[in-house]
This record gives sequence, C-alpha cells and structure tokens, in this order.
Amino acid sequence: ADINEEGETPVVNYEKVAESWPSIMAAKAQIEASKAQVNVARSDYYPTLYLQGGLRTFYVNFFHRDMRWGSWNKKFLDKNMNEVIGLHLKVPIFNRFQTRNNIRSAKMDVMNQSLALEEARLNLSKEIQTAQTNAHVARQKQASAPKAVDAAAVSLSYEQERYDAVRSSVFDLLQARQKHLEARQDAVQAKYELMIRQRILKFYTE
Repeated sequence: ADINEEGETPVVNYEKVAESWPSIMAAKAQIEASKAQVNVARSDYYPTLYLQGGLRTFYVNFFHRDMRWGSWNKKFLDKNMNEVIGLHLKVPIFNRFQTRNNIRSAKMDVMNQSLALEEARLNLSKEIQTAQTNAHVARQKQASAPKAVDAAAVSLSYEQERYDAVRSSVFDLLQARQKHLEARQDAVQAKYELMIRQRILKFYTE
C-alpha cells in the first residue's frame, strides 16, 4: 500500500496482514490456552500418586546444662531421629460429574475463544475494506479537483468579461470569485485527504 497520487488505489493483502495482526494473534493464543485447560480438566479422571518423605529429630535439655554442643548431644539427636516415607494414591470415584462439568466448561471456553477469533478477523476485514473504500473515494476527488478548478476559473473569466461590459452585477462577479476560491480550497483538501487515506492503508502493511 504505497503512497502515490496517480494510478489505482493499492490493494491490501488481508491474509498477509492477518498473520501478524495483534488482536488475531491474541485470540489464537487464547484458543491454545483454552485447549490446554481442557486437557487439564480431563486429567482429573485419572488416579494421582503422591510420594511423601520426611526426616525429624528433637532435643530436650532436662537438666539445664550448658548448651554447648557435645558428643552426648549428638548421640541424643541421632537416637531420636525419625524417617518417614510414604505413597498416597488418590482415586477419583465420586467427583466424575464435577470433572465432566469442568471439561464441558473448558470446551465451551474454547468455542467462545474461537468466536472471538472470528470476530477479530471480521473486524480487521471491515477496517481494511473501509480504508480501501475511503482511499478510492479520496483518489477520485483528488483526480476531479483540478477539473473543477479549471471550470471555476473559466466561469470567473467569463463573468469578469460580462461585468466589464456592464452586462452583469458586482454580486454575480463576487459569486464567481467565491466559487473559484472554494474549488481551489477543495483541490488542496482533496490532495491532503488522499495522503491521509493512503497512509492509513500503509498502516496495515507495516
């Protein structure tokens, strides 16, 4: 979508723009996250095995002796050392309906995110089409503006001759001058409007 004042309005490649458009990329990421959540919810159907281990000891100073470390202190701690290791098996028997509901909810979220992706695609397509149409209309206005200026200039020249020949009033002459000025202003406006519309089109390709 290069900016130019001649030729046809450039066409934006929608598919190429959609590949890296932020809202579409975000919607795709949300879909993948929702699919992962479905797998997480399904995992509740399977048993879970936990491995647990622990090590503990204790020391009590019954006689309020000097707390400096000695061999008998160490022996006391070693003698009261406890080691624990165990396996815990969790079997989902009574929560199958809850798991099923969680899976359905996760799948529904995937559908919602898919709809959000489709909406993002439609919005982007609409924005590009609108920008394309606006640029085309601006190009037509810019192309016809010089002709309108020339026509207004001829009309002003003719009205000036009529006024000089005392065949028209000063009001008619002023009106012709006003139309000529408006035509020139419209030509300048059409030029800059085309530049703006073209830059909007270029925004979708950068």
